[in-house]
Amino acid sequence: MQGYTVLFLLLVLVSCKTDYEDILLQGVVTDELSGSTIHKAKLGVTIWIYGNSPDESYSEEIFETLTTDSLGKFELKIEAAAFIQVHVSAPGYQDAFENINIRGKKINLDFALNPDM
Repeated sequence: MQGYTVLFLLLVLVSCKTDYEDILLQGVVTDELSGSTIHKAKLGVTIWIYGNSPDESYSEEIFETLTTDSLGKFELKIEAAAFIQVHVSAPGYQDAFENINIRGKKINLDFALNPDM
């Protein structure tokens, strides 16, 4: 019986489709081999929002671009989101992607890019 209760709670949590507000996405982009930071890496962030969608599908999609600073750091303030996808690229490196179901107001996301071979 206890196992069914845990399963039920997990299903309820997974099925909750809600937007989080005032989200901070931050992190650093580094070289996978050397560990050195990569400045001027480009990030594309696609933000999906449920809003007031009656069928619980995403009602709005926003695309933001940003570039890492001289220390390889990036920061993006997001007004509201339920799901985001981040694409990172830098000359001489393989692109990296990350999909995130939003579950809080602060997201720390670091990328270690592999050099092109």
